[in-house]
Amino acid sequence: MPGADPRLARALRRELRRLFSERSLHEAGAVDRALEALAGRGETYTTDGALWLRTSAHGDDKDRVLVRSSGEHTYFTSDIAYMQDKRSRGYDRLVYVWGADHHGYIARMKAACVALGADPDSLEIVISSSCTCSGSKGARRCPSARAST
Repeated sequence: MPGADPRLARALRRELRRLFSERSLHEAGAVDRALEALAGRGETYTTDGALWLRTSAHGDDKDRVLVRSSGEHTYFTSDIAYMQDKRSRGYDRLVYVWGADHHGYIARMKAACVALGADPDSLEIVISSSCTCSGSKGARRCPSARAST
């Protein structure tokens, strides 16, 4: 796949078929479609000029901004659009591999999954970090991962 690091595919023991950019979601209208789907399900509301998602109704600790009062989309909005896009392509099990700094993001993504009408258990998030490993060839970086749901 063009642009993909072949080491990642080997480390995950998976074939990577598609590399996604956030820009492509905006250009294809996927972000707008996700916002429309959430609004159609009554999952959004507007306060102080910002569009919010009712994630607290689905297990998150608070509601989350989707579109700032400036009109700018948050990264969360693109993440929701990507999740919806994957489902539209026929995937019923979604696996994300995230860095340890994204651990706090799990509840909001599961809540977004519910807000879109999907089973939150179909979303699997693996939190990965790096460590330094010693070997006969000296220290090197190696992945260490644990699953979080």
